[in-house]
Amino acid sequence: MKLHHQLRLYSFLIALSLVFLSQALAAQNLKFIEFYNKTYNENVQTILLHPVDEPLLEPVVLLTDQTERLKLSFDEMGDYAYTYNYTVIHCTHDWKPSSLQKMEYISGFEDERIDQYRFSLNSLTNYVHYDIFLPGSQMQLTKSGNYLLVVFAESLAADQLLFTRRFMVADPHVSINASVPQYARKLSVAREMQQVDIKINAPNVFFVNAQESVNVVIKQNFRWDNAVTGLKPNYVYPDQLSFEYEDKTLFDGGNQFRHFDMKSFRYQAENIERIIQEPDYFTVRLYPDKRRVFLDYISEIDIYGQKLIKA
Repeated sequence: MKLHHQLRLYSFLIALSLVFLSQALAAQNLKFIEFYNKTYNENVQTILLHPVDEPLLEPVVLLTDQTERLKLSFDEMGDYAYTYNYTVIHCTHDWKPSSLQKMEYISGFEDERIDQYRFSLNSLTNYVHYDIFLPGSQMQLTKSGNYLLVVFAESLAADQLLFTRRFMVADPHVSINASVPQYARKLSVAREMQQVDIKINAPNVFFVNAQESVNVVIKQNFRWDNAVTGLKPNYVYPDQLSFEYEDKTLFDGGNQFRHFDMKSFRYQAENIERIIQEPDYFTVRLYPDKRRVFLDYISEIDIYGQKLIKA
């Protein structure tokens, strides 16, 4: 009986050691991956990741709605279609690999092949266009949170990476209200900066320690480079969290984006001065814009610095 107990204990210790070893190896294998939007192969261009039929929205899907999917598309310069694969990595709130094993957040295969592609037709430069939909038919995500999409060639190695892109899976249990006051609380920057106030309404959520468990990220025009991260509530109410800071949620006001239309090279659209066809590319010259500093402000609908590509 004692021997049987010892064998069970040794088996448990060995299994536990294997779990820790696999976690350590997984963390070690991810050291060559940078957990932000990065392109590793210069031949890969026009990488787009967005909800299906919504090319200007953030790459976010709901965990509870299996019909929601993301579309990934990219072009590779050349005339040969290579075999590529993708996987996803679950991340913490600050975009580091989480402690979850892939079997804990993936149902199905841990990686999937990208097998939808088409060759360019009548273009000055040859390229192959790839696209897939996430989650795929062989890979379903079972946990909400931040994810890093990793596209690679034959294996998940440093010299096989094509690019990485961030996306999010949401499981909403709260509602968020954001507002921009007319003037920032810090009067010395009120003419140059805009302030964002946030209220999280959570009538059915009990926060044991909101200062530790809640992390808010504010992005300006979908940008990560100047995002405010790790924001904590400064007022905690029974069913609401409030974020009203003097200087932590300030963003440069900037100017309204100036736009131009180059969807076609057959004609000169808005703000296009001249289109020049070179041997293997086009050069587009824009009309110089006039200064607007002394003009009346006009609110125009724009796409917040993004690009909209139509084939």
